[in-house]
Amino acid sequence: MVKPKIIHIIGHSPGDAAYLEINDPLLKLPEHYVKMGNFPYWAGFFEEDFYAIVATKLSKLSSKFHNECWRPYYNCDKIYQKKINGVTHKIFPSSSPKKLRFQKGKTRHMHISKEYSGLLISSLEKELEKGNCILHLHGFPGGHNEHILRKLDLSKTKVVVQNRGGSFKFQKYSLGKPAVHRKFLEYLDYIYTIFFRRRYLRNIDCFLMNTKAAIHTIKKMGFKNISLHKDGVDFNFFNIGDKALARKKLSLPINKKIIIYTGNFYSDKGVDKIINIYQNIKKKVPVHLILIGGTKKDELYSMAIESGAKVVTRVPNSSLKDYYQASDLSIAIYNDLIVKYGGFGRSTLEAFACGVPFVSQNLIHFAGSKKERFHLGEIPNSLELSELERCIMKILHNQENYTNCRSISKKYYDLNSTVKKNIVVYNSLK
Repeated sequence: MVKPKIIHIIGHSPGDAAYLEINDPLLKLPEHYVKMGNFPYWAGFFEEDFYAIVATKLSKLSSKFHNECWRPYYNCDKIYQKKINGVTHKIFPSSSPKKLRFQKGKTRHMHISKEYSGLLISSLEKELEKGNCILHLHGFPGGHNEHILRKLDLSKTKVVVQNRGGSFKFQKYSLGKPAVHRKFLEYLDYIYTIFFRRRYLRNIDCFLMNTKAAIHTIKKMGFKNISLHKDGVDFNFFNIGDKALARKKLSLPINKKIIIYTGNFYSDKGVDKIINIYQNIKKKVPVHLILIGGTKKDELYSMAIESGAKVVTRVPNSSLKDYYQASDLSIAIYNDLIVKYGGFGRSTLEAFACGVPFVSQNLIHFAGSKKERFHLGEIPNSLELSELERCIMKILHNQENYTNCRSISKKYYDLNSTVKKNIVVYNSLK
């Protein structure tokens, strides 16, 4: 009997770090990449992206399926593929979104089209015609996966759609708007509901959603087969290490408390607040801030560089683990939209696995009990700097209260457990 094939597709090209020219001294090439004749003269197969991690773990836990990882890729000159750890990876040339640039207070962009890969669409259509295939779309709503759901006949294909923090446009517009706009937003909600039912609902067999708010939205649109599901992390790889040894390895101060943030340097992710809090706290206690993951294109990159914090571009997991093991606290301060629909970021779980507690509103999405959540970190009651500082100082002065954050989070977010739930979902669709 021929094994079913699971095609995992991420809904967007890799981030800005993938477009550093191959001779750029800031570039850290992934382990697997190909050279190209056009800028940036290389294209990577990023094993540490969530969809690839899931596919690789699936191939190790179950022999019932073949797994492939596909993605659109800006600047890619042709289709490339490579087999890595038993999983076939394919990248497809794509056109970037068209956007209007305008200035109002600060530079903003308005997208008027989405990224599109005709080669990915046509290749997938041919693959699905063969049958015996499960399509797992990683990332929805938004992005290239919407093209797949609209353009292809998926009536004979089992389709799993996974939300990892995105929201519909009407939800983005609705937050923070005055009462005068409510009728218009209710109308926009109604239009999106009709659009969703006609364009998407018929093509999807199962939704894996990131937050309870996201589940509520999809239920309201008429869908029933929905599960709350969060990708886990590898607790065997990310673990508690020798803090002093990690700091020595990274040339970090031994006698200071260390706060870590991981992600892009945007105000929507509170990096400006984190930096301002750091400037206040370091006057009171010996503390050091590490900001990891930003690029020169990020809105607050200059602010980060000028802050006196240690600024690190995207690093491989082997180095990231060292930074977590050296830290006392991780932090992320999000806008209302991310709080409602974003759920836990992977960096949060990686920090938990290394025994590092967390300050963020997004702790509300923890899958366990409130009693367990107490040992994971602090949820600020507001975004006032004084309140954020209070949460940070509470953890730094009472770290014994958070020593179980690894064991508690492991119960819910260990990669072995979460991927086994994936297998249950796939088996139910066959």
